[in-house]
Amino acid sequence: MPVIVSCSSSPRVVVVSKVSTAGVSSSGTAATVVDRAATVAAVQAETRAVAVVGKGGQGPAGEVGPPGPAGGEVVVLPAAIDLGGHRVVRSSAGNVGYADAYDADHGDDVLGISLGAAAVGDDVQVRVGGLITEPSWAWTPEEPIFVGAEGIPTQTAPLDAAFLLVVGFAVTSTSMRVRIESPIRASMKSRARYSANAEGGIVLNPKLSARLKAAVGPAE
Repeated sequence: MPVIVSCSSSPRVVVVSKVSTAGVSSSGTAATVVDRAATVAAVQAETRAVAVVGKGGQGPAGEVGPPGPAGGEVVVLPAAIDLGGHRVVRSSAGNVGYADAYDADHGDDVLGISLGAAAVGDDVQVRVGGLITEPSWAWTPEEPIFVGAEGIPTQTAPLDAAFLLVVGFAVTSTSMRVRIESPIRASMKSRARYSANAEGGIVLNPKLSARLKAAVGPAE
């Protein structure tokens, strides 16, 4: 842009009205007036109209999820030790560990079947009733399932164990219904009397009675 310079020694007024003039330097001039065209920027904000139509209706229902366990059939407790899944467990002081048929102190503490593995201190889900399916099982349907050593469920009655305890019955080859019954602690001959008769208020299973009698012989 051009710059106008006045070098006259006599007082005068220099008026600059050229739009492109950037500035004036005047030596010995009484007054300097700069008339610069001002630049005005016009800003127009974007305006958007929004219509409020009120609360919308409920959308379509989603897909139905898998059914959860019935109330009270699954409990969650911390693991006392590292636990594997689908093992018979017992509750002790609010924690969960393996139930062992060869430990006489475990008979009254059996809780149910663990639904998954858990590290010590982590929560573990335990099914205390209802149906469990596990593809690796190979049960004989309608036969009882006992607690064995270190929480392993078995259909072979551990007759040399400290107690016998039915934890459920096989529904199919890969599923069982959890039903924790009362432990039997008497001698092996007395165990043969496990029958359909009521014992301590518990109605026992006739099929199991037949299997035990065949295994140990008649009571003397």
